[in-house]
Amino acid sequence: MSGAGGQGAIPPAGDRGNAVAAGTWSPRAVEPIHGWLVARFDAIDSTNDEARRRLDAAQSGARGVVAATEQRAGRGTRGRTWSSPAGAGLYCSRWERTPPPAGADGAPAPTEIVFAAAVAAAEAIERATAAAGLEVAAWRRIVPGGDDRAAAWVGVEPINDLVVPIDADPATGLGKLGGILVETVLRAGRVDGLVVGVGLNTRAAARTVRADGRPAISLAEALGAAPPPGFEERILLPHLVERLDHWIGTLRRAGPAAVVPRFEARRLDGGAG
Repeated sequence: MSGAGGQGAIPPAGDRGNAVAAGTWSPRAVEPIHGWLVARFDAIDSTNDEARRRLDAAQSGARGVVAATEQRAGRGTRGRTWSSPAGAGLYCSRWERTPPPAGADGAPAPTEIVFAAAVAAAEAIERATAAAGLEVAAWRRIVPGGDDRAAAWVGVEPINDLVVPIDADPATGLGKLGGILVETVLRAGRVDGLVVGVGLNTRAAARTVRADGRPAISLAEALGAAPPPGFEERILLPHLVERLDHWIGTLRRAGPAAVVPRFEARRLDGGAG
């Protein structure tokens, strides 16, 4: 994945400068998860870049997921870097060559896909946390709603950040738990594919953040306890793949009216960041 960018268009591979050739990075494992073929990497340059390389080589209608626990060149929009230290997060990019046809109103706008992905990632964190038996402090449950699997406590800050309060004092502000990067792939002037990247901070580590941005916070720091070994791949990743499939599918079937209110209900923004 990449991080703190919202959405953008990826130019043809030949126009992207120092792109890494396909095959430079080898997955540790490839396996189906909730109907998506997931390639798992220990380390990679950027999961969004690897997703694009796979998309470029795929036939129309192909799709997949790239996941890693370290990125050497994680990125966001506007040239920003997404800090992705080894063993301290989950970085995941879902790709599709020529997205499935949408309804009569046309394909969802990139911003709407960001909203769907943010809701999906928030729910995935909540469900994975509950499945791992990690306790969430009552004061953190400030987000309305939730579902039948877990209480809601992960907020969103437009347009593409996942945030939580740093501590129980509201004046302390919010910490950035993760981010979304949606990139459309253009070929001959038309959309030929879609990459949806999600980066999540799961464990405490030194991270580089923007001087004018919110401080980074990890799941372990937010909960006061480290997730169990293997949490990122065994628990969080399956929930993330399933929730992305659910909410992006819902957006395509039912339109933004089915997604935007869920995004708005999680808004915790209020100031710089």
